[in-house]
Amino acid sequence: MQTRFILVFLLLTSVLYSQSNTTSVTKKTVAANFSSPSIIAYQESAVYKIKDYYHYLEVYSSSKASDSLKTQVRTALNHLFESKNLDVVDVTTKEKKPVKIDQLLAKIANKNYRFNLTAIESSTAVQDYWTTNYSLEVRKDEVLHTVEVFTKVIFKPVQKQFGSKTKEVWSLYLGEME
Repeated sequence: MQTRFILVFLLLTSVLYSQSNTTSVTKKTVAANFSSPSIIAYQESAVYKIKDYYHYLEVYSSSKASDSLKTQVRTALNHLFESKNLDVVDVTTKEKKPVKIDQLLAKIANKNYRFNLTAIESSTAVQDYWTTNYSLEVRKDEVLHTVEVFTKVIFKPVQKQFGSKTKEVWSLYLGEME
């Protein structure tokens, strides 16, 4: 009788422990929190975030942009990314060299670059991210080159303050590019 009690106790505690571990892992995954149509909608939203990134680069590279506008663009760019120290693609060359965003901004300042994205595709969401690949047409003056780019898009829960309340919301961030 006592051994049955111990076996039942061990079985229940192991089941409860495994459920608590599974819950903490799956709670932070995209697929566990969103339906397939919702994930597709967020992936489409991420494409707009990627396009915003290149629009910001265009504005920053404009020789007509004021210093105060460039400061605002730099701030907006930093909010697009999960981290300020991520590698992005150096759009100034045909090779896909990794470069930090600050280095890229220094290279494109006042050079009047234009960007166009085509053939945009997103992969299946894995844990808290997916990749979006696209062809990037880069134009400077009359010179045009195309680069294939893969951008990691992070979709994760963050704590946001709404007045006196804190709420967990899911946010999109751009990750490393290659």
